Amino acid sequence: MTDSPGALFEQLLTVMARLRAVGGCPWDREQTHTSLKPYLIEEAYEVLEAIESSDPGSLREELGDLLFQVVFHATLAAEEGRFTLADVARTVHDKLVHRHPHVFAGVEADTPAQVVSNWEQIKRAEKGRASLMDGIGEGLPSLLYAHKVQRKAASVGLSPAVDGDGLGEELFRLVDRCRRADIDPEAALRATAARFRDRFVAAESVAAERGVPIAEVWSAFGQSGAE
Repeated sequence: MTDSPGALFEQLLTVMARLRAVGGCPWDREQTHTSLKPYLIEEAYEVLEAIESSDPGSLREELGDLLFQVVFHATLAAEEGRFTLADVARTVHDKLVHRHPHVFAGVEADTPAQVVSNWEQIKRAEKGRASLMDGIGEGLPSLLYAHKVQRKAASVGLSPAVDGDGLGEELFRLVDRCRRADIDPEAALRATAARFRDRFVAAESVAAERGVPIAEVWSAFGQSGAE
């Protein structure tokens, strides 16, 4: 194998084609866009986990697994005569050039906020959408959905405040605090839950060793999980 990205992509496509061909892998041959959905989500989350672990080797591997999902879907589409991986690459290339006029077309955008605002306006014009809120995936997890709604509002200078004192409003305000602090609320919640899980497992182990209910040892465990 060569080290050329183009050559490596060609080899990856060759492997994918072999897996899908007659006499190839029975599992790969029966997959569809729909059947692959759980794996795409799983691989994306495993990339997030690798990022959080700060392990370059793990991140490289998980990015490869996620890339394979892209190649798999593009291969299925090519078999259907819809588009190819080259079309996917061309589409994202053209999109990046068009949505970065401050880099490629002499438009001024000196701050990240200006870049985001320009991006949203260009995207809205491209898609022919009546509202900036059009196109937000209804199936997104709630934290991500709220974060994206707030980003859209903030891109036109609107503070996404809400009225009321219900739990939903309180969560919405917490997501806004995360957005303003440039913190991913999903990642923050996952990290906190993981720390709690580690504390629980440590306390559970001690409780089992002592033959007592976990509640009797729980208070001895601080945020670090150490007794």
